[in-house]
Amino acid sequence: MKSTLAFSALALAAMSQAITLGQLDTFTSGTENWIGSSPSLAMGGPGGASDQFLRLESGPGFSPKMAARNITQWLGNYTLAGVDSVTLHVANFGVSAIELRVAVFGSAAQEFTSTISSTIAADGVWRSFS
Repeated sequence: MKSTLAFSALALAAMSQAITLGQLDTFTSGTENWIGSSPSLAMGGPGGASDQFLRLESGPGFSPKMAARNITQWLGNYTLAGVDSVTLHVANFGVSAIELRVAVFGSAAQEFTSTISSTIAADGVWRSFS
């Protein structure tokens, strides 16, 4: 079974080599260094028909597990930069609900993974998560 999850406008994190408060990935200039789960760009994000977003896919013909990471502009010490939350907009265009977790990896003292997943219904509706 194929699953599709879309991300748009990830907010409040990093730029370049150091995290800065207010980082925003709009995907207007490409995948913006996001890799994993066959990332591609599509139109129709939460901002409307002309809003570009990052599309991830898993299932037959793709990686069996959906995951994406960005080790270019999302690195650094979130605490020292004053970043205390990350917001993302997601929509599930697949046929089955997806359990979403967020993970931030750094040194052992800076790793974080959400302990509770959020269910993303397969209804194509954009939702914000923080």
